[in-house]
Amino acid sequence: MRGFHYTFQKVLDLKTNTKKQSEWVLSQAIGHLQSEETRVASIQEERQQLADKLQDLCATCAPVKEIMALQEYIGYLDQELLNGFERVKRAEVQVQEKQAHLFECVSDEKLWLKAREKAQFAFQQEVLRAEQIEMDEMATVRYHMAAR
Repeated sequence: MRGFHYTFQKVLDLKTNTKKQSEWVLSQAIGHLQSEETRVASIQEERQQLADKLQDLCATCAPVKEIMALQEYIGYLDQELLNGFERVKRAEVQVQEKQAHLFECVSDEKLWLKAREKAQFAFQQEVLRAEQIEMDEMATVRYHMAAR
């Protein structure tokens, strides 16, 4: 007897490939989020170092021009931090969207896998039923042969 062949195997393969692609896209989005978070953290660290330096300059009576230049740069870093926080928020939204899409793909794939399992189970039951019918016929033939 022939083996099991699932009619919708290509659809299942497509769903599996879509899920794998969605996983890859999600990992890219997570990588982008992490890089944005790293950029923001480095800007925060640089800003903190400059704020400490500004404090030291004020304590040592440094030239006003130098203090003002440092304050302007700190203001620039503050603006960069705001921009960085916005980029992080956008990246987080992207990650959430990609996670939702992956969840849909996983659910879809599970649905098709379950349908395949049901079809395979039905096929196996049919094979067992056919074998049982054949065994019953053989037993009947033997009985009639023995009765003669």
